[in-house]
Amino acid sequence: MADIVINHRDGDTNWADFKNPDWGTWAICRTDEAFTNVNSGITNTPIDQRGDCEEQADYRSDGTYNYSDFRDIAHPDPRVRRDIERYLLQLKSLGYRGWRYDMVHGYHARWIALYNRLTQPTFSVGEYDWDKHAQQRGWIWATATNPAPTGPDHLRTSSSVFDFTSQFSLKSINSGNYTALYGFGNGIGMVGDYNRRAALEESRRDVSRKPRYRLPHERATARHSRATSSIPSQITGRSSRPTPRF
Repeated sequence: MADIVINHRDGDTNWADFKNPDWGTWAICRTDEAFTNVNSGITNTPIDQRGDCEEQADYRSDGTYNYSDFRDIAHPDPRVRRDIERYLLQLKSLGYRGWRYDMVHGYHARWIALYNRLTQPTFSVGEYDWDKHAQQRGWIWATATNPAPTGPDHLRTSSSVFDFTSQFSLKSINSGNYTALYGFGNGIGMVGDYNRRAALEESRRDVSRKPRYRLPHERATARHSRATSSIPSQITGRSSRPTPRF
């Protein structure tokens, strides 16, 4: 499974000099802070050369999400979507079969539905804002690659979401807080709502800092994952260069 970071992107040597694939300012949402911060070098970009903003999602009541550390990718642009599709297909050619989408609350679920329909992963899961349980439910519904069916059948082609509600409830129960068993009315988390679309992570770097002993074959797998997950590295938004601050 590949970690797909397509909510945001970093430049090659600066805020917005994108390479491989080469993108212009048209790939950056026009509400991005780079267009107002003098340190970015692109504040004079004409409005018509800035990317379209994400449309308001009906499942997200608090508006669109802007990520201040990197440039917000303008998914409404067909050139952006073409390159993302190409990137996912390249990963499939390398043997990857599933997508773990990072920070999916930053762009509309319809794009997840599109990318999954075009690339046909065997499994897809999104990392949505941890405490937004109701929004996660709406996001799952909107990711269906075949939106025509109604009721439970609609979810057959939907993406899964990381069930942070259940994860934190289980951690609370393990600490002796048994009232967490009462949950939120439908079980302890998303597993009680859409159990076929709820996924739990065993651990992750930004949920638990405690080291866990790994068996030798696990360490080898982890090394392989780190070596291959950055192909091509620039589109993921990750960089060895310090993150721009303002």
